[in-house]
Amino acid sequence: PLVMGKSLIPRISLHSAIPVCIFGLFYYILGASLYMTVIAPYLRSKIGRARTLKIWEYHISICWQVQTLGFWVLTIVEPVFNQESQSVPDWVTSGLGILFISLGIGFKAAAIFETG
Repeated sequence: PLVMGKSLIPRISLHSAIPVCIFGLFYYILGASLYMTVIAPYLRSKIGRARTLKIWEYHISICWQVQTLGFWVLTIVEPVFNQESQSVPDWVTSGLGILFISLGIGFKAAAIFETG
């Protein structure tokens, strides 16, 4: 959005955005893995499945928000590698996108299955 001809969204360098993005992505993966392997089994035995699932929803929502911020930070970087990326065929990027979306749905299904 522009206000008086100026954008209110800050711009950051790619070198600053990449570590933030990596942190956000790994935070989600590690947070979900830690919960399913360590925290959930402990909580199930102490407070039951229903409460464990409720805590899972809060926990994974926070992880998801951090991951979203990790992706968002890439949108406030000036476009880079425009010329170089034109040499990558569309089918490669589309295939990777479909693969990642499928894996994401699979991981979410596994998380739901493992927690209750």
